[in-house]
Amino acid sequence: MAETIQQLLRERAEDDHVAIRYGDRSWTWREHVAESSAVASALLGVSDPDRPVHVGTLLGNGPDML
Repeated sequence: MAETIQQLLRERAEDDHVAIRYGDRSWTWREHVAESSAVASALLGVSDPDRPVHVGTLLGNGPDML
């Protein structure tokens, strides 16, 4: 059993069961983890490696906040 969110997501990276439902749209765990990883990689790609990474967001109550 996963002890952290990171572990949970890694365990679900190949899972094709539905993870998120929003309106008439749904995402599998595989899709959710892939999209999240892409965003994280993009943020790391523009960060300064000599400084700590700080990210702030202001999102509405929807799937983007996940």
